[in-house]
Amino acid sequence: MRTILAFIVLSAFVGLIGCGDNDSEIGDYVVQKANEDGHLKILVVSNITKSGSTKSVAELMKNDENLMFYHIDDYNLYKDLRIGEKVTVRPKTSIVDGKQVDNNGFIPSTDICRRSY
Repeated sequence: MRTILAFIVLSAFVGLIGCGDNDSEIGDYVVQKANEDGHLKILVVSNITKSGSTKSVAELMKNDENLMFYHIDDYNLYKDLRIGEKVTVRPKTSIVDGKQVDNNGFIPSTDICRRSY
């Protein structure tokens, strides 16, 4: 009986530790989605805590937060993204003047990736 009780207490303790608060984690978060005449885009605020990303767009602009609109080519991705979701934005590699351009050059579009935890 003591063994079962100890196991239950230990399991509850481990479960509580695993449910840590991610609100203070800094990252890039989706704060708005828009579909304007079939052009899908999201507004992402960069380098902010999750709790900070819940402010209104007007408040974020007033505080000079780094806001950027990104066009989304994949409708299913756009549909699945949620406001408040943490994302990683990676430039797509492209060919400009016959040369491959990487993350340091001019890139016409981007990939949006979810961060998995």
